[in-house]
Amino acid sequence: MNILFLIDSLELGGAQILLKNYFENQQDNKNIHLFVLRSTERMIEITHPNVSIFNSYSKISLLPINEIIKIINKNNISIVHCHLFRSQSFAWLIKLFFKREIKIIFHEHGEILFHYSILYRPQLILSKYITDKYIAVSLVTKNALIQQINIKTEKIEVIPNFVNFDKYLDLNTQETRILKRTNLKITENEFVIGYVGRLSEVKGCNILIQAVKQLTIKYKLIIVGDGKDKEKLENLTKNLDLKDNIKFLGAIAEVETIYPVFDIVVIPSISEAFPLVTIEAQISGVPIIGSNIPALSEIITDEDNGLLFTVNDVDILAKKIEYLFHNQELRKKIIKNGKEKAKQYNYQNFVNNLNRIYNEM
Repeated sequence: MNILFLIDSLELGGAQILLKNYFENQQDNKNIHLFVLRSTERMIEITHPNVSIFNSYSKISLLPINEIIKIINKNNISIVHCHLFRSQSFAWLIKLFFKREIKIIFHEHGEILFHYSILYRPQLILSKYITDKYIAVSLVTKNALIQQINIKTEKIEVIPNFVNFDKYLDLNTQETRILKRTNLKITENEFVIGYVGRLSEVKGCNILIQAVKQLTIKYKLIIVGDGKDKEKLENLTKNLDLKDNIKFLGAIAEVETIYPVFDIVVIPSISEAFPLVTIEAQISGVPIIGSNIPALSEIITDEDNGLLFTVNDVDILAKKIEYLFHNQELRKKIIKNGKEKAKQYNYQNFVNNLNRIYNEM
């Protein structure tokens, strides 16, 4: 059975990281293929012999269709596994007009929750009649497919994303922590709050910046990520006179290298599908404070493997940070339980579930 994965681009994002980890863990698997619909200036690299990138920078070009059909014919592809909006467009056009026999899986990473494009929901509605299976990264994503697109429950499987644990565990040492903090000019007695994610309104980084303004402890806030709101967040930092307390590091490709620096990680999102940073932090032994939204409450149980705070509530977030700072026993408990909880989000579970779906199809 040969599988073709489609994705729009390899710009850094959750779907791209998922495919990178999936393919690089299967270097000898000749039955999986990845086709990228366009080139972009900033692309992550996926090391695998069956990765093809179409030489186009256009988002509207239909030229990749011919190349996809060639790959399907040459490699006897039976299933096309689509990631993100544009890839699904190509898959259902190919099935509708050229290859009625192929099976289509659409991997919903949560775009349906954020309404990035006015075409997204109409396309899902149109294509649902020829899409054979849906994979949702979380229960909240599955429910959105059911409620907004009226997808039948039996057509949807929930498979959370996974983390390559070894990369994180290898860095989880005191020596690494000291070295990384020294390089960032952070002293050992400073409490380091970490944020990892896209810098956009829905991620709530502005809420975190306002919250740390209220702290009475000695701290540093390290912001890892990039996005359209970066300048706005830098201006907010300046206006609140927090430039000495907050560092913007930009996007980091090898994000596992930053977690040893943190004492806690805060996920202040207004909406999420499956925040992989939660699992990355837990496996790295870093306690989490997250907003009480469905995608996070699926993973975090308050005061067990993390803390939850009311969405958008600056005052409560500030109090939760100070509460965790002063309660070392709770931090130890959260770290222990977080590591245990994170074990289920491993590569082998992901592959086993995926292969089960392929075989059933």
